[in-house]
Amino acid sequence: MNSKYLRRIQRRILLRVVCGYRTMSYDSVYALSGFPPVDITILHDIAFRENLSASSISNYDCILSPFFIPHPSERNAINIVQFSDKSTEDFPVICYTDGSKIDGRVGFVFVVFRSGVESENFQFRIRDECTVFVAELLCLNFAIKWISEQNSVISEYLICTDSLSSLDSLKCISSSNNIIIEIQKQLKSLRDKNISIDFAFVRGHTGVFGNERADWLAKAATKRKIDIDVNIPKLFYKKITNERMMKCWNQEYLISNKGSITKKFFPTINKRLSCHHFYTNYKLTQFLTGHGNFKSYLNKFNLAPSSFCDCNIGGEENVEHVILLCSKYVRERKIIRLAFKRLNINWPPNFHQFLSTRSAFKNFCTFVVTVCNPS
Repeated sequence: MNSKYLRRIQRRILLRVVCGYRTMSYDSVYALSGFPPVDITILHDIAFRENLSASSISNYDCILSPFFIPHPSERNAINIVQFSDKSTEDFPVICYTDGSKIDGRVGFVFVVFRSGVESENFQFRIRDECTVFVAELLCLNFAIKWISEQNSVISEYLICTDSLSSLDSLKCISSSNNIIIEIQKQLKSLRDKNISIDFAFVRGHTGVFGNERADWLAKAATKRKIDIDVNIPKLFYKKITNERMMKCWNQEYLISNKGSITKKFFPTINKRLSCHHFYTNYKLTQFLTGHGNFKSYLNKFNLAPSSFCDCNIGGEENVEHVILLCSKYVRERKIIRLAFKRLNINWPPNFHQFLSTRSAFKNFCTFVVTVCNPS
């Protein structure tokens, strides 16, 4: 089955999603729905899988098969305590951890404080393709390993971090992430030896000396040579593949001479996908494509005697005429003009400004509804 037939099948489905007319162009259907052409998706998915098979995926970035995931009884969820100056007095040893990414270089550090005095710190740099989240988890893992190697009578430790996402992920004892499983198994092993490790969230840049020290050292760690040869993470391949797919889709969208009205509202695919507040319906789709209850459109199918508007202004009744000129909608236009003035948007705006922000889009939707349902 070639790409033409795949797109035809996909288009039928997406027309229902956007509530559009069958005459809509492929470009408009894909842009409004936010779904890339299926053949582009397939080709880039194949490239993604080929990249994975050609490289060794990092142990720190893989999802274990259900057959290899330990039973929850073999894993310990973390215990989180409230951080305060008073609470830290209960722990003779405190580790502050932090990960950082500067200019594309990734590093992490954990700093050990004994009785409030820094005794040692450990800096590491990993591959630039790694995320800060991976760095934060690795940092916690290394700190726990360091604790497990200590031969002392101390049985209580506190690890402080400014990464709330790392702490949240370690709460889950059903996670299939390899590094999270490794951390939880280590905690279980230490607990069996009557060594407890508590965790605390410390908000960044709040003046906590240990946390500020870890932050500074983590940034400095990005300037080191790579200490840990972590293989390229799977997430990096996903990111690169997605970027290439979006670039390919955007190029196709720009080159095409179809969907000219839609392109006024969404000049590029990136602008469409950045409008997270955007949604569409039957009435909106007509305005965003020009395929709807406009005489210029209906006349093409002999459903209107003329393509010209019967208002005082005259001219073809199309999307641009209805929004900017038609004398039948002076009251509705006045309302949206005042709303846009409050948003510091000059009139007439570029069409993409109607959808650029949540407030602008809301006002545009109100205009469309009132025009389609005149009182």
